Amino acid sequence: MIKTLLTLAMMTSSALAVNLAIKLELTENAKKVINSILDKGTLDETTKKKLVKTPHITIGYIENIDSEKTAKKIFNSAKNFLEKELEENSFDYYVEEMAIKFDSHTVLAPTKNTEKNLKKLNGKLEEYVNNLGYKFNKFTTNDNYTPHITLINGTVGPNRLKSMNKEIDKIKEKKNGNLFFKIDSIGSGIKK
Repeated sequence: MIKTLLTLAMMTSSALAVNLAIKLELTENAKKVINSILDKGTLDETTKKKLVKTPHITIGYIENIDSEKTAKKIFNSAKNFLEKELEENSFDYYVEEMAIKFDSHTVLAPTKNTEKNLKKLNGKLEEYVNNLGYKFNKFTTNDNYTPHITLINGTVGPNRLKSMNKEIDKIKEKKNGNLFFKIDSIGSGIKK
């Protein structure tokens, strides 16, 4: 049985509203592999400060929820929905390459099949959240959703990107042409 880790991140956007990020978290082993790839990129100190502390896959984001209590209820409901979906339709995150997305983030881009599976999961979750009376923000609606694992809140130069993609290719060679990460267990966390 595949366990999933969903994280709740809530940030206060005003005195009355909170935002909710619903995330799929990776295993500790996946994080070690990612760190080894990043280490091969010989990142400078400025870039290291922009590293994401916990690489993850954001599967949905809801803005302007009226209270933390409501956000927790939405999250718990979404978590239960996603647990069932991932038990029935388990999949791994297969990496295509490291890339620059949105002109501002260094990410691990998925293979076409993984992207298709995540978009399908995102669409199901969006429909579920809509039925609860809430909407995803414009970046995580199914029409706009771009599955990825953010590694750096910033970009790296072409030589560093090439170096890290060479490392990904080496790992793929050792693993029959594939680099994939497993989704882990369930949890939540709140940021104010």
